[in-house]
Amino acid sequence: MKIQKTAPAYPQGSLLVEPEWLAAHSADKNLRIVDMRSEKAYAAGHIPGAVRIEDKPLRNPEERLTYLPRPEVFTELMNRAGIGNQTDVVIYDDEGGKLAARLWYLLHAFGHSRSTLLNGGWQKWTAQSRPISTEATVVPSARYQVKAIPDMTCALPQLLTRKPGVIVLDVRSPDEYSAKVISPGAKQEGRIPGAVNVEWKENVTGPNLEFKPAGELLAMYAAKGITPSQEIIVHCAAGGRAAQSLFTLRLLGFKKIRVYYGSFADYSALPNVPIEKPNVLIDK
Repeated sequence: MKIQKTAPAYPQGSLLVEPEWLAAHSADKNLRIVDMRSEKAYAAGHIPGAVRIEDKPLRNPEERLTYLPRPEVFTELMNRAGIGNQTDVVIYDDEGGKLAARLWYLLHAFGHSRSTLLNGGWQKWTAQSRPISTEATVVPSARYQVKAIPDMTCALPQLLTRKPGVIVLDVRSPDEYSAKVISPGAKQEGRIPGAVNVEWKENVTGPNLEFKPAGELLAMYAAKGITPSQEIIVHCAAGGRAAQSLFTLRLLGFKKIRVYYGSFADYSALPNVPIEKPNVLIDK
């Protein structure tokens, strides 16, 4: 079953589905709906047929090169969720895609391109008074096999040896970027020298946190000197917000973009890397 484009016109609009499409296809045998919200939120009500996947196992702090979960751990997570290699996956959350995009990124990093996000997530689904369930969804176990796709992830050595002209996109808040506050998990405030800041929240709008129209997003990034022809490394503090911006740029047709999944929590803990602060450059 091929997921059809139902979202507003984006260059890669098939990455995003609307509640109307999901409501019409939720019973499809080859479709798995994944809820990335908290256990409490899921128990209080979820989209019928949705399984819940915990966010924490999706980042492995012991893997200091890529921070990706071990392949066997990710395989088991997918097996338990009933996701096989031919399963179409629709993911949602209630945080503007921040949690959903983390799973989307990892599915793609492990070779599973049959995944999309629900535009507007839980908020838009409920705003349209669509059915909800409080019963936990039980699904048969699947057989998932990972296939690593290296060009989705930027390891630290690749970041440090990047070529001139490669854009480092920092999607943290302006206060984190300008060193007014320390990012969650970081050892100090600051930013990677030369990084450009476009906060991930700028990708979505309205009470349902829907993705902004393609033209508005493209103009926003172009104003910061970011265009589809460029090579981009995106990061935040711990990878989740970066995954949402990765998704957004892929939605817009950007192809040469990778996530530094260790992000600033990893970078700020290193002993011999430069840290930039307003009017100060600390070269360790």
